[in-house]
Formats: sequence, structure tokens, C-alpha cells
Amino acid sequence: MPIFTVKREDHGLVSRWLHDELRVGDEVEIEAPNGTFCFTGEETESVVLIGGGVGITPMMSVARYLTETRWPGKVYLVLGFQVPRDFIFRREIAELRSRNANLSVTVTMSRSGDEPWSGAVGRIDAALLASAVPDVVTKRAHICGPPQMMESVKAALVELGVPNTLNKTEAFDTVKRNPIAKGAVLTDFAGRWSFRLRTQPRECQSTRRSSMWPTRPASSSTTPAAREHVGRVASSSYRAL
Repeated sequence: MPIFTVKREDHGLVSRWLHDELRVGDEVEIEAPNGTFCFTGEETESVVLIGGGVGITPMMSVARYLTETRWPGKVYLVLGFQVPRDFIFRREIAELRSRNANLSVTVTMSRSGDEPWSGAVGRIDAALLASAVPDVVTKRAHICGPPQMMESVKAALVELGVPNTLNKTEAFDTVKRNPIAKGAVLTDFAGRWSFRLRTQPRECQSTRRSSMWPTRPASSSTTPAAREHVGRVASSSYRAL
């Protein structure tokens, strides 16, 4: 089941509330996934999933779905983080690799810092992409991360000869609209859900509901682990973001 990974943005209306106000035991109602940043396995015979920081989240949703459905195509997961401690989903990625022989994983750190790291060091650039993805010019790429990172990766792919039509991006920045303002609700949702934050985030359960805000006020912060894994949604419609 997919995980909500929420990075706190200094001016983020929702992310600040989740990090600063949400507490264990609070029930939150949210609207289900929507948008056009999708990969179901029907679009091409292989795919490159490129994530920077918490931009890994939609890539994990796709990787899980393709693994669970035993999709026969090749999946190239290319990830970049600032330092090793930022590498979320590490254990799950290892588990997915053990189950899916078609899943190739390349991870790089901007800097190793004071933590042990034996992998690549540096940003996701043309050289890394060329070494991680054979015949990359023919591959469809999905990219998610900070705006500067996405622009850099798109430029690297174009440099390698990948047509812009094969590069798909997911906006990753502070929301520019007020999600609680009248008329601000988006359309074409897959449904609505609620989840309850528990002490052990991996046990968060979901049920269908009709709103997107907590049913009771919250006043204290979540634990660090809960901030990373706010909740899980059990939905086949969440198979690819």
C-alpha cells in the first residue's frame, strides 16, 4: 500500500499542519489521487523513474504496482538524495528488488557527509543517467523532485537525445492555492479516504469518507517516523501516480 511522504514547506498550508499540528490518534479525511502523472504499464515497454528527495514517493507507487502485477517490462529507478540519512524507503526498495528481477536501482548522494556510503556521489546528471539506463534515448522518463532538480534532469535527458515528449514531470513545490478556500476543490478524483495516525505508522488503516480535514482538532506534533509515513491508503486506484 502506498505511503504519504510529506516534506514540511515553510509556507506550505497543509505540510505545516501535518508536521506541527497532527498528532497520533487524529483521524484525517483526504481526497484520493488525481492528475495525469500516471504510468500503468500500458504506455511503453520500459520506464525510467527518477526521484529527488521525497520526489521518490510517486515513483515508489509505480514500482510497487508494476512489481505486484508482474509487469514484464524493465523498470529503471534512479534516485538522488542530499545525504544517506535522507534515503527513505531503503528497506522496501531492497525487498522490491528481491521480488522483481526487472527492477534496476541506482542511488546517488549529493554528498556522503559523515555517514558511510559506498554508492555514487553527485547529482543526477547526464553521465549517471547514461550509465544507469542503457539506450536511454528510447525510454520514457517520469521525474519528480524539487523544481531545480527536475529542470536539471530534463536538460540532461535532452542532452542525451531523449525527446521532450518522453519526459513526464510532477510539480513538486509549495501549493499555490488555499486548499480550504471555497471553490478550491479539484476535479476528477478517484475517491475520498480517511486514515488514522497511529503510534506505528506502518499500521495506519484507511476507510472511505467524504471530507479532507481532521474530525477533531490536533494540538501536538507527530513523531519523526510518523512525519515520514503519515498514512497508508488501501486502493487499487492508487496503483500509479
